Amino acid sequence: MPLVMLEAWARGVPVIASVIGGLAEMIGADERALGVAPGDAAGLRQAVERLRASAELGSRLREAGRARYAAAHTPQRGLEALLAEYARAGREAGPRIV
Repeated sequence: MPLVMLEAWARGVPVIASVIGGLAEMIGADERALGVAPGDAAGLRQAVERLRASAELGSRLREAGRARYAAAHTPQRGLEALLAEYARAGREAGPRIV
Protein backbone atom coordinates (compact mmCIF):
# COMPACT_ATOMS: atom_id res chain seq x y z
CA MET A 1 0.00 0.00 0.00
CA PRO A 2 1.55 3.29 -1.02
CA LEU A 3 2.18 5.51 1.96
CA VAL A 4 1.83 8.67 -0.13
CA MET A 5 -1.80 7.81 -0.92
CA LEU A 6 -2.59 7.34 2.77
CA GLU A 7 -0.82 10.60 3.62
CA ALA A 8 -2.82 12.45 0.97
CA TRP A 9 -6.08 10.98 2.22
CA ALA A 10 -5.20 11.86 5.82
CA ARG A 11 -4.61 15.48 4.74
CA GLY A 12 -7.69 15.65 2.52
CA VAL A 13 -5.77 15.92 -0.75
CA PRO A 14 -7.41 14.45 -3.87
CA VAL A 15 -5.37 11.61 -5.38
CA ILE A 16 -4.60 10.65 -8.97
CA ALA A 17 -2.80 7.31 -9.10
CA SER A 18 -1.64 4.62 -11.50
CA VAL A 19 -3.91 1.61 -11.32
CA ILE A 20 -1.43 -1.14 -10.54
CA GLY A 21 -1.60 -4.06 -8.14
CA GLY A 22 -3.82 -3.46 -5.13
CA LEU A 23 -4.31 0.21 -5.96
CA ALA A 24 -7.37 -0.61 -8.08
CA GLU A 25 -9.21 -1.78 -4.96
CA MET A 26 -8.03 1.22 -2.94
CA ILE A 27 -9.09 3.67 -5.64
CA GLY A 28 -12.45 2.11 -6.35
CA ALA A 29 -14.27 3.16 -9.52
CA ASP A 30 -13.06 6.77 -9.20
CA GLU A 31 -14.68 6.78 -5.75
CA ARG A 32 -11.66 7.64 -3.57
CA ALA A 33 -9.11 8.64 -6.21
CA LEU A 34 -8.83 9.00 -9.96
CA GLY A 35 -7.05 6.07 -11.54
CA VAL A 36 -5.01 6.04 -14.73
CA ALA A 37 -3.22 3.23 -16.50
CA PRO A 38 0.54 3.09 -15.95
CA GLY A 39 2.35 5.06 -18.63
CA ASP A 40 -0.84 6.69 -19.91
CA ALA A 41 0.23 10.34 -20.19
CA ALA A 42 -2.98 11.34 -21.97
CA GLY A 43 -5.07 9.66 -19.26
CA LEU A 44 -3.07 11.44 -16.57
CA ARG A 45 -3.61 14.77 -18.30
CA GLN A 46 -7.35 14.07 -18.57
CA ALA A 47 -7.54 13.17 -14.86
CA VAL A 48 -5.75 16.38 -13.87
CA GLU A 49 -8.03 18.42 -16.14
CA ARG A 50 -11.11 16.68 -14.72
CA LEU A 51 -10.03 17.45 -11.19
CA ARG A 52 -9.19 21.08 -12.00
CA ALA A 53 -12.53 21.57 -13.76
CA SER A 54 -14.75 20.20 -11.02
CA ALA A 55 -14.72 21.52 -7.46
CA GLU A 56 -17.45 18.96 -6.69
CA LEU A 57 -15.22 16.09 -7.82
CA GLY A 58 -12.35 17.39 -5.69
CA SER A 59 -14.62 17.66 -2.66
CA ARG A 60 -16.03 14.19 -3.20
CA LEU A 61 -12.56 12.64 -3.54
CA ARG A 62 -11.30 14.52 -0.46
CA GLU A 63 -14.24 13.34 1.66
CA ALA A 64 -14.07 9.75 0.42
CA GLY A 65 -10.30 9.59 0.92
CA ARG A 66 -10.53 10.98 4.46
CA ALA A 67 -13.29 8.50 5.27
CA ARG A 68 -11.26 5.55 3.96
CA TYR A 69 -8.23 6.69 5.95
CA ALA A 70 -10.24 7.15 9.14
CA ALA A 71 -11.98 3.79 8.76
CA ALA A 72 -8.92 1.65 8.21
CA HIS A 73 -5.57 3.40 8.27
CA THR A 74 -5.14 5.65 11.30
CA PRO A 75 -2.43 4.72 13.81
CA GLN A 76 -5.20 3.71 16.24
CA ARG A 77 -6.79 1.40 13.65
CA GLY A 78 -3.38 -0.11 12.93
CA LEU A 79 -2.80 -0.80 16.62
CA GLU A 80 -6.26 -2.32 16.98
CA ALA A 81 -5.64 -4.61 14.00
CA LEU A 82 -2.23 -5.64 15.35
CA LEU A 83 -3.63 -6.43 18.81
CA ALA A 84 -6.50 -8.40 17.27
CA GLU A 85 -4.02 -10.41 15.22
CA TYR A 86 -1.91 -11.17 18.31
CA ALA A 87 -5.05 -12.25 20.18
CA ARG A 88 -6.08 -14.51 17.28
CA ALA A 89 -2.61 -16.04 17.10
CA GLY A 90 -2.64 -16.63 20.85
CA ARG A 91 -5.99 -18.40 20.66
CA GLU A 92 -4.82 -20.59 17.78
CA ALA A 93 -1.58 -21.49 19.57
CA GLY A 94 -3.51 -22.87 22.55
CA PRO A 95 -2.12 -23.41 26.03
CA ARG A 96 1.61 -23.80 26.48
CA ILE A 97 3.51 -25.94 28.93
CA VAL A 98 6.47 -24.10 30.39
